[in-house]
Amino acid sequence: MEVSGHSLRVGAAQDLLTKGYDLAAIMRAGGWSNAETVSRYLRFSQHNIWKG
Repeated sequence: MEVSGHSLRVGAAQDLLTKGYDLAAIMRAGGWSNAETVSRYLRFSQHNIWKG
């Protein structure tokens, strides 16, 4: 199975979210300048900020 660079960036963003990093930190780490793009990737994360 091949893994793309894009998949790695999305996975890293989701990992950062589950570790408690906020959107601004995730955007800086991934080099994103558009919050809407990152938000689309994070919507698939199983992390629920209300449950911790």
